[in-house]
Amino acid sequence: MAPNEGGQRKSDEAVLAEIGYQQELKRDWNLLQNFGVSFSIISVITGITTLFSTGLNVGGPAVMTWGWIGVSIMTILVGLSMSEIVSAIPTSGGPYFWSAVLAKPSESALAAWITGWFNLVGQVAVTTGISYGCANLISSTAAIIHPDRYTPTSGTIIGIHAGLLISHGLINTFGVGLLRLFNHSSIILHSLGVGSLAIALLAKARFHQTSQFVFFKFYDGTGGWSERASPAYVAACGILFAQYTITGFDASAHMSEETKNAAWSAPLGVLTSIIVSAIFGFGIILAFLFSMQDFEETLSAPQPVFKIMVDVFGPVGAQIAMSLIILCVWHCGLFSVTSNSRMMYAFARDGGLPRNIFGVVDRRFDCPINTESTFFQFGSQWFWLFY
Repeated sequence: MAPNEGGQRKSDEAVLAEIGYQQELKRDWNLLQNFGVSFSIISVITGITTLFSTGLNVGGPAVMTWGWIGVSIMTILVGLSMSEIVSAIPTSGGPYFWSAVLAKPSESALAAWITGWFNLVGQVAVTTGISYGCANLISSTAAIIHPDRYTPTSGTIIGIHAGLLISHGLINTFGVGLLRLFNHSSIILHSLGVGSLAIALLAKARFHQTSQFVFFKFYDGTGGWSERASPAYVAACGILFAQYTITGFDASAHMSEETKNAAWSAPLGVLTSIIVSAIFGFGIILAFLFSMQDFEETLSAPQPVFKIMVDVFGPVGAQIAMSLIILCVWHCGLFSVTSNSRMMYAFARDGGLPRNIFGVVDRRFDCPINTESTFFQFGSQWFWLFY
């Protein structure tokens, strides 16, 4: 079922009807906003900041830089495939629905069920991880700024984590109209904000590391696994720094039922979010690594990114820069809940979850309100389970 037949573009509602659904969600997002959701969830500054210590210890700068390039190329190939599929099947279900359509008829239901549950559980884990990362950044930054007045504890981190999830849930439930405004602010923060931070780091740093250090410095802080196994094993683990970051671009598909001209906008949202994120991410990685004043001190710091910024900007400047990063991470969590709730709604609509509970759109707020509140509860319980 092609969205265009005989040179005539079908309406989004007609395409959705051919797939088998009625238009229930409000369709008022454009290409920029569809791109913004995936761009915000990928949020390169979120993954890079929260996993920078892991990157330094598991392979070091060499694996961080070359791993980012390799993962970006491979992810673009995945994005090309996903873009082609979503252009033909623009539905909020995304990967699980595509699995059902592309699998053999005898295996269709099983493929959709397995893909859907893997997608759902992964989204719950990622949303929890984003909020935890943000809570940890807030807590560790406060501890560094006021070491005599604040000491991080499990209770305070859990409290911050819960507060972040509540803020995301409330905006996604009662402020659907505000999401487009937050979408624009997120795009600005993740592009102009992150780009300005990278330029400022390079311009302000008194000392710059060599290109030999940035691209070829291998470091094994895993306890000797490069000897017990091999350096390749450490490098394979180290590229998770990049792979964890460049994820979530399926959000453009999950938002397709709310996007105008979805058969065109959603695939562009998938692909452009990956490419733009890869470029900005590589730029900020280079900025952090070239601006690092002392490798050993940064390696042992509780928050390496904050340490780099303190060395370059001083305490006050580092606090301002970290506030920018925390805002980016908050936006990342906000739109993660947005995307995840749409996937859960679609999955329930197809019978993967109780349809009468989760497959319903609230007409007052034009959103699947039950899935959004459930994501808050799942996120809190998941965190309690593994903390």
